[in-house]
Order: sequence, then structure tokens, then C-alpha cells
Amino acid sequence: MDSKLMKKYIDYINNNQGKMGITVILGDLTSICQPLDVTISKPFKDNLRKEWHIWMAGGGVRMTASGNFHRVRLSDVCEWVKHSWDRIPDEMVIKSFKTCRISTSLDGSDDEITDNED
Repeated sequence: MDSKLMKKYIDYINNNQGKMGITVILGDLTSICQPLDVTISKPFKDNLRKEWHIWMAGGGVRMTASGNFHRVRLSDVCEWVKHSWDRIPDEMVIKSFKTCRISTSLDGSDDEITDNED
């Protein structure tokens, strides 16, 4: 994908934003437009799964009279999400944006990942 095609895609999304219920990001653009999916989603989900396992092993689950699991309390889920996110280092978030070449500098000077950041 070149910059002209990317600009055309962004213009299309901007012009149709109100007409579309959701914004679709083409599969080929994940590594460019979705930095969190590139680096953070898997470790975050792994952390969340660990929280759930700890909760299950600690006896957090209760059964109904009919033998089904009780629904997890929303406060427990919120705690799992917070703990899971707290385990994601800031450096990983920064690296995900740099990997996608997204930065705060308009000239792109801080987009490159240096050897000491890997």
C-alpha cells in the first residue's frame, strides 16, 4: 500500500463517517492503523485470562441451585481489566505506536525503533 492509496482510504472514511455505523479497517491496514492490536492485545488478553483463572481457583465461582455458574460480578471484571492493563508496560504501548509509525512528531523523527528499545 502506498501513501496515495492510504490518503484515498482515509478521505473515503472521513467522507462517509456519518453514513457508516462503524468504521471498517481493512485487514491489510491493521499494522498501520491499529497499534494496540499489533503489540498489546495478546498480552492484555493473556493477563485477563490469568485473572480469571486466579478468581476461579480462589473459589470465586458459585453455582446456582440448578447447577449453572452464577454470573461474575461487574466489579470483579473491572478489577481484572485494571490489573491486566496495569501489567502492560508503558514501553510496550510506546513501541506499538512506533511499530505502526504513529508518533507525535509531524516529521516522523521519532517513529523509528532503535536497537535499545527492542
